[in-house]
Amino acid sequence: MFKNIFLIVLMCCFLQIGNSQNVLIQIKNQEKEKINYHFVDENKEVKIKLPEGHIPMNSFQFPIQRYEDGLCLIHAKNSFYFINTQGKKVITFDDITTNYHVFPFSEGLAVVRIFNSDFPSGQRDHYIDIHGKKVFDQYFYKANSFSEKFALVELLDENGKAKTGNKRWAYIKNSGKIAITFQDEAKEIVRLTPFQEGIATVIFKDAFYYINRVGKNILDIPLEENIKRVGSQFSEKIARRRIPKTEKNQQGNNFSFYNYNGEELFQIKNYNRVTSFNEGLCWVTQLDKENSSKNKRVFKQYFLNKKGEVALEYTEGRIASNFKWGLAKVKKETKSGYLTGFIDPYGNEIIEAKYQKAYRVSPQYIYAEIDNENYEIIDLYGLGIPTFKNNIILDKKEDEEIKKDNKPQLKIRP
Repeated sequence: MFKNIFLIVLMCCFLQIGNSQNVLIQIKNQEKEKINYHFVDENKEVKIKLPEGHIPMNSFQFPIQRYEDGLCLIHAKNSFYFINTQGKKVITFDDITTNYHVFPFSEGLAVVRIFNSDFPSGQRDHYIDIHGKKVFDQYFYKANSFSEKFALVELLDENGKAKTGNKRWAYIKNSGKIAITFQDEAKEIVRLTPFQEGIATVIFKDAFYYINRVGKNILDIPLEENIKRVGSQFSEKIARRRIPKTEKNQQGNNFSFYNYNGEELFQIKNYNRVTSFNEGLCWVTQLDKENSSKNKRVFKQYFLNKKGEVALEYTEGRIASNFKWGLAKVKKETKSGYLTGFIDPYGNEIIEAKYQKAYRVSPQYIYAEIDNENYEIIDLYGLGIPTFKNNIILDKKEDEEIKKDNKPQLKIRP
């Protein structure tokens, strides 16, 4: 008898019905060599069952704010289709007779990539709307998902061939109009990023700079000697870049954090892993030299605030994620391996670390695997656990008036 393996793959979908919320959680069920996917509600009742071999390529989104959020892309052998929250096929691609690929919706538009040897470039992309209809007159050699109403594309020339050099790059608006191009060939562009917080990154071999929505260079940062990794995108108005080490035998790396104007906010030295800010905190790790050995390296685990100060040191195990909806995932080592739980911004264990795997699928629900055959869907609101709807509280000292028993007092969804 083969065990069933349940695994949440992506996110979930909430449908607002009166004052309650119904959730659709994606589950992978494997028995022998057969793999099936289905979606369950908060009571673990199967609502959508996909045929064998049909694989979800994205999730239903939370919250359902637009029709596109209620569409899930399914891949079946050599074909693709979209289903709605009732499991009904709403967009198919039966008219495409050559190899093709479809990408999930983003901001109401999805990319369809068609491969055809008759095309001068061998392939071309176009966008469709939520009804499956092609939008925009032009095709692109490569198109990317929209972010903040802009998408990065690679252009075709008048003969349908892919352009070369910096001229191949462009950002288009969600109207299809080309908004930003790159004509200067003096420095070769290595990579560009999507817009985030109204800013995109243009990366060269020896430098990088940030541009705004009209393509203006707003911040130019040279790469230090022997530092090949560029700066991060902005997250919560802060970005970071790696800077040279200050000691010969230094274990770890140094980082500079800066604002939109390029003004340095703070530096941190000798850290091994540094992430972007999320909900006011930045997850970092640092080698613990005293407790490390040649056979095993031990790391200190911190969350920093926006002043670069340690807001929380976690010593009970490993941090496994940034904060999301007010909770961060942690893992504790046991004889049988690492078990997963969740903590709040003050280090209080909100969900006990006793699960093989656990995923925060929404502000209200956590999917948690007990073992290979059993799982729970934890209703945080039902347990009366506070959740953060906005930014978390960064400094306990500044929060004495609304803090009680060392826990933040926040509104609980009724």
